[in-house]
Amino acid sequence: MTSVPTSSADLHPMVERLARLVALDVPQADRETCRQALSDFATVRRFLQGFESRVAYRLKEVSPTPESDTAQSTGSTGREAAQSQNRGTGRHESGPAGEALGEGMDEGRLSGAHLDTYLRIRDTLKPELREEFSNYADDIAGWAGVFHVDLFARRLRALADEIRERHGLRLLDEQKRR
Repeated sequence: MTSVPTSSADLHPMVERLARLVALDVPQADRETCRQALSDFATVRRFLQGFESRVAYRLKEVSPTPESDTAQSTGSTGREAAQSQNRGTGRHESGPAGEALGEGMDEGRLSGAHLDTYLRIRDTLKPELREEFSNYADDIAGWAGVFHVDLFARRLRALADEIRERHGLRLLDEQKRR
C-alpha cells in the first residue's frame, strides 16, 4: 500500500476538483458555477476511467479471473467488466498510441471512449500494420485532445485507410479475406 499524502502540496490534482464537487451547494449554484462543476466532473470521470484501466490491468496480472473479479467488485455486467479489462490491456499493450491515450486519461484530458475508438479501429488492421498505426502516437493523442469521439474516429479511419493504401490493401479486400 502506498503512503497517504501529508500536505495539500502532496495531494493529487484531482483532489481539488473532487473537493469542489463535493462542497457544491447545487440548489444555490449559478450558471457559471454549474458549468465549472460539469467541467470538473468530466475531468474527474476521465481520470477515473484511466485509473480503472490501470487497476484492471493489474488485476489481470494477479487474478486468474479478472473479468469476473471486476464484475463482482464493481457490480457491473460481464460486458462492462470486459470493456474495463480491454481498456487496461489496450492502453498497456497496443503500442505508443495506446500508452499516450492512457496517459491522457490519467491526466483527465482524454476519455475512455477515445481509447475504445482507437482500439476498435486498430483492430480493423492486419496485425502487421497495427504497429505502424500505433507509431502515430503523437498525432493520435493530439487528435483525441481536440476532436469529439466521432470526429476522432473519422480521422483514425482515414489514417488506417492511408496505411492500408501504402501497403496496397483496401478495407474491402481485407474484410473479404477475413
